[in-house]
Amino acid sequence: MTKVSIIIPLYNSEAYIAQTIDSCLAQTHRDIEIIVAENGSTDKSYQIVKSIDDKRLSVFQILKSNAAAARNYGYHKATGTYIIFLDADDVMASNKIELQLKALSKKPKGF
Repeated sequence: MTKVSIIIPLYNSEAYIAQTIDSCLAQTHRDIEIIVAENGSTDKSYQIVKSIDDKRLSVFQILKSNAAAARNYGYHKATGTYIIFLDADDVMASNKIELQLKALSKKPKGF
């Protein structure tokens, strides 16, 4: 199975982050890793993510103070064949990754 890394920069998104991560964990394609790079939140975002118990989820606190730095940090931690960047207030359909991998498998060689 193809591993997919989902990278989420996190900054002050306590109202959304649990739903975002739940949508990742509910994927029909199960071989995923979720990398959350928290960068200086002043709300309870980090605590919410830390309270989620799933071996596919890793959370890191970084000192960089912008989403681009958090995405880059997550990219360097990723071990998947494919990368998905997701914002902390985004929700994915449960079959998003499965459909994307099917579409990629049908692409002509060389693209």
